[in-house]
Parts: sequence; C-alpha cells; structure tokens
Amino acid sequence: MKQVEQLLKRKARRRLMPAEKVWKIGAQGPLTGGAAVYGNAVVNGAEIAVNEINANGGINGYQIEYKKADDEHDQEKGHQCV
Repeated sequence: MKQVEQLLKRKARRRLMPAEKVWKIGAQGPLTGGAAVYGNAVVNGAEIAVNEINANGGINGYQIEYKKADDEHDQEKGHQCV
C-alpha cells in the first residue's frame, strides 16, 4: 500500500490530478465465476488501501474513488468492461 500511496503522491505533485478533489481509479477482474476467489482478494485489498488513504485525508487533499467491474473470468465480458 505504501508504494501505491507514494505513486499517487508523485502524480499529485506533478499536477496530473484533475481539478476536482477526487481521483478516480478502477479495476476489472473476476468477481464471479471460476476465478472469483482471486478477483475478490484483489478488490478487497484495493478497497482496504483506498479506505485507509481516504481516512488519513487522502493524498495531498484528494480523495480516492475506486470503481470495480466484474468480467466473470470471461474474455469477451472483459472487453465490455473497458
């Protein structure tokens, strides 16, 4: 999590952040289907990190908004998530 926070801080310092006070990040993966155990582990870890960062004031005042998409471990549905 420290690496993610450091990366986001560097981006914020370079002024790559949008004008609004929310930085949106997202991920897609298998939240259902045969590989759901792996996709849900990734989502849970990301949500823990985002909640911890936001609880500590965000990154340089920016809150993180995390969106997730379920591709059901299916290649065609994965293309639709994008």
